[in-house]
Amino acid sequence: PRAEVLRAALAVAAAENEATAAEAVIIAATSKLNAVLGLPLDTAQQLSTSLDVGGPLATDVVMNLARTGSSELAVLDRRIDEQRAKVVLAQALRVPNIFPTASLTHDAQPEFTYGWRAGMAVTLPIFTSHRAGVMVEESTLAQLTAQREATLLRIAGDVTAAAAVAEAQRLAYMRYRDVILPQAQQVEQLAQDSYDLGQTGIAALLQALQASRDVRLRSVDAVAQFQSALADLERAIGTPLP
Repeated sequence: PRAEVLRAALAVAAAENEATAAEAVIIAATSKLNAVLGLPLDTAQQLSTSLDVGGPLATDVVMNLARTGSSELAVLDRRIDEQRAKVVLAQALRVPNIFPTASLTHDAQPEFTYGWRAGMAVTLPIFTSHRAGVMVEESTLAQLTAQREATLLRIAGDVTAAAAVAEAQRLAYMRYRDVILPQAQQVEQLAQDSYDLGQTGIAALLQALQASRDVRLRSVDAVAQFQSALADLERAIGTPLP
């Protein structure tokens, strides 16, 4: 009996230490969240968002989302469009420009009552062909195009890797939720019933309770890793998931 009492006291002390550490983690997480939201650090937030695992994360779907919703690619596309306009402008400087002019004059006595005048001005690039300017603009356009392709390849690699990790974490969480946790609860209940009937001692019950607690902790860690993987996937895509 004394050994069982010591085991129970040891389990209580260990549980109190874990509870103290868990409270510190909660305080730290709350302070960090309030700092991000610009609120006082001791503000109590009531988080009511439910955990929705959603469906399988298909790589082709998230890749299409990255191509259409990435702000980095959108900025590069705008820069490429701007550079194309600069190339067109530079090429236009190499072509002769014709400027027609016309005017109408009235009541210019004693020469005439109505008169008109027509003219035309031509700008010829004789002493400069603007070839260097065109080459500079075309080189810049080629550089931006290559930069976009490299960025797209990098995003594709990051999104593919993040999607694989997120899908693995989603399956792990679902396995904990649907299989492991229910079985752990059954084992815990059987151990409690066996102890109540006097078939086993306190040591066996404590071992069963500790094993069930460890399973719950691992399931919570699986949820956290799944949410972190989703955040990494959204960061790689450059836009929130639908």
